[in-house]
Amino acid sequence: MGRCGPHWESRLRCRGLRRYRWRDCRALAASGVNVAVSYVGDAGRADAALDAVRQLGRQGLAVQLDQRDPKSIDSCVDKVIGGLGRIDILVK
Repeated sequence: MGRCGPHWESRLRCRGLRRYRWRDCRALAASGVNVAVSYVGDAGRADAALDAVRQLGRQGLAVQLDQRDPKSIDSCVDKVIGGLGRIDILVK
């Protein structure tokens, strides 16, 4: 993956964290992207994935999200923007 442009600084991943998704988080961080990861119930897995992001010098943020609940979605977006400043890439 090439280096992301300056306008792609933050990314929110809204899916379960399987092993290959951890690679996505690391690859984005290696490209200069800050990464937020949503989770439903296992904050530990989200934090583990973000450890690799932080080791690469990027910001990582874990946010609880229930995609069936509009209030949860709004809260998640607010937390990501509050923690990382903005969302440039959204992957569902």
